[in-house]
Amino acid sequence: MLDLLKLIRMDLVYPATILFMPYLTFIFCGEQVNPFHKSTVPSRRLRWQFGKRMAYTMLLATLIANALLHLGGLDPLVSFSVGGVFFTVVGLFLYIKRIIFINSLQ
Repeated sequence: MLDLLKLIRMDLVYPATILFMPYLTFIFCGEQVNPFHKSTVPSRRLRWQFGKRMAYTMLLATLIANALLHLGGLDPLVSFSVGGVFFTVVGLFLYIKRIIFINSLQ
C-alpha cells in the first residue's frame, strides 16, 4: 500500500479535485447522478437547481484552493482550509436561501 502511495503524484491529484469534488457535491445535494438531465417534476427540479448551485460553489472553492496551492505557494492544509471555509460560507447562504424559498411556497 505504501508503494502505491509513493507512485501517486500529488501535483496531479490536486487538479483532479476540480472535477471530482463538484460532481460528488452535485450527487449529494441534487440527489441525482446526471447533472445534465433537468427533471420535469417540480420538487426534483428544485433539488437539481440546488445541487447545481452547490456544485458551482464547490468548483469555485477547489479553484481557489488549487490557485493558492500552486500559484500562491501555500501549504496544502492552509489552501484547502481556505477553500473549505469559502464553500461552507457560500453553501450555508445558498441553503438558507433555499429554505426561505421553500417556506414561501407553502
